[in-house]
Amino acid sequence: MCKLQLLPLLLPLLLRCSSARHPRDHLGSHMDAAVDACADFYGHACGGWAQAHPSDVYYSQLGQLDHEYTARLVALLQRPAKRHEPRFVQLLRSNYRSCRRQRDAFQATHFVRFLLQWSRSDSDPDAQWSWQPGAHTWRLLALLKLEHRLQLLQQQQRLSAGEQAAVDWLRQICSSWPGYSAAVEADVAEFRPLTHAQFRRLERQLQHGAAQLQLWPQIAQLEAQLSELPEDDSEQAAGKPLAAHRFPEHWLLPLPLQQPRAKLMLDTHWRRYRRRLASVLGARPAPLLLHYALLRLLHKLQLRVPPLFTPHACAAQTHELLPHAAVWLLQQEQPPVERQLAADALQQLFAQLRQRFELRLHRNRHRFAADAQHFLLDKLRRMRLRLSVLPGGEASAERALLEAHYAPLQLTTDDYFGNLLAILRQLPRWQQRQDAEEAQGNGTAAGALQLLLLQPDGYGSYASPYFMPGRNMVMVPHSLLAPPIYWPRQAAVLTQSALGFLIGHELSHAFSPTDVAYDGRGRLGSEQQLRQLQASRRFVRQTECFRSRYQDMADEKFCDVNGLALAYDAFAASSEAGLVGNQSLQQLFFLNAAQFFCEQEEQLPPDSLVHGGSRQRINDAFYSLEAFSRAFDCDWRPRHDCHLY
Repeated sequence: MCKLQLLPLLLPLLLRCSSARHPRDHLGSHMDAAVDACADFYGHACGGWAQAHPSDVYYSQLGQLDHEYTARLVALLQRPAKRHEPRFVQLLRSNYRSCRRQRDAFQATHFVRFLLQWSRSDSDPDAQWSWQPGAHTWRLLALLKLEHRLQLLQQQQRLSAGEQAAVDWLRQICSSWPGYSAAVEADVAEFRPLTHAQFRRLERQLQHGAAQLQLWPQIAQLEAQLSELPEDDSEQAAGKPLAAHRFPEHWLLPLPLQQPRAKLMLDTHWRRYRRRLASVLGARPAPLLLHYALLRLLHKLQLRVPPLFTPHACAAQTHELLPHAAVWLLQQEQPPVERQLAADALQQLFAQLRQRFELRLHRNRHRFAADAQHFLLDKLRRMRLRLSVLPGGEASAERALLEAHYAPLQLTTDDYFGNLLAILRQLPRWQQRQDAEEAQGNGTAAGALQLLLLQPDGYGSYASPYFMPGRNMVMVPHSLLAPPIYWPRQAAVLTQSALGFLIGHELSHAFSPTDVAYDGRGRLGSEQQLRQLQASRRFVRQTECFRSRYQDMADEKFCDVNGLALAYDAFAASSEAGLVGNQSLQQLFFLNAAQFFCEQEEQLPPDSLVHGGSRQRINDAFYSLEAFSRAFDCDWRPRHDCHLY
């Protein structure tokens, strides 16, 4: 999925919005009919994507949805404010304008001071920098790419759910620091140890009173060790020069790069160096490493070109930090009739998918006992689908809820990093309040009346739906219902294919090997209920089949296969059932479902630990469905012999 960038350091984003295409033009321009659908369906459906979007700033169809949604927000935030505008929309404008002002006034020192201030203890946010690590120190060290220290520090510090959310947001804010490969080609000076003069200059810029701790001798000793070549190093050592892209992104530390080959390191040297690095960093106290990493970051940023605070990037950040206000503003621009039409279409589709899955559960191929069968059916019947992070309902009540939600925030147009700090410190409080409301309302019961906090997911995109096991709810972001995924009054086959596949995938998460343990109210099931499920030997055997074959991807593989099958079953049982025998219509169903995952693979690395790459996802799921093989006259050899439900 498209990785979000909140603070676009050195990320030049262009403002180019693609106009919405007609569905048929969209399908034809993205496919490559020369690729055999039976050999590589992803290539058949998406082989034309890169050629159709050669100069666009997004690299996937999902990224296109987010980009165009953000472009609409840019237009709204640049308009003059309306009379009697809600205060929460004024907060949006304040954050956006403070971000845009950075294009002329960005100073790396302000950014590093912001990180330093954020890492202080929440219990005393105005205190001076302490030599003792605060609640966020170990996570901030990982954020600053000193991962070798993480495991030890993780044992010493535990974060609450709210603190973890704030850390994850911060990780996204800092996600686009300059990478190693570009920096090496530009200037290797930043990978040399600091001189005493450089250290004193950087220390004065931070101005946080730590100079009295006499850090220089400790930092000089540390950098001397970091800059040593690995043992047994020689020009005759085995190995090839290590390519720049093989180094970790956003590397901060000095490297043992010595003349005359200052830009090269052998891969054998690199492996030895990484092994030694863990012990070198592990021997230092966490506060020293944090302080040192901040100095190195400041040094690195000052050698780079200042970041670009474009309208698009600032609007994207504003959307992510203040999502409910942004979604409210964007929804006001949508005619109420169209909004209701989309909501009705989505709920009708969800009901169809749920009905198809209920029929599967009634067949009871795993031979569950009555209690286990009741557990699964109750969970399915209680499941809800929600469109948007806003609760809907009466406009006045929704507005009042937003006003109360944002009441604690104070933002200005001239203090960008102060705004970031205020929002990040408010996130844990919002999370705590939501957790308390869920506990009182038993998850789904109170969910309809609440604002939903977005998952602070390093890879999630606004246009990507997700399942919330603690609420037993499928969440569909407002931005998903836009071309090329959704047009008002589009043909049912288009809704049932792309949206059906996506929602069917998320519905399936409730019954995946991991999340099946949650009951219909979003609570972790009792030991007795879990034993009742595990009493089915077939269910246990098939669950282990997914886990042994796909390891960390077991849940996602199950949801891809099951979600596609549910979507096709709902399509076949719909009012168009008489047309399902039409092979062209069946092919249209599968093409449209697959094209949500189109991307420029060389530009957007696959999220391989979670879903697998898009090519792998599409080919694995689609070739597992016999109906697909019939539609394209393929020999059916299912890629999965693991089957749940």
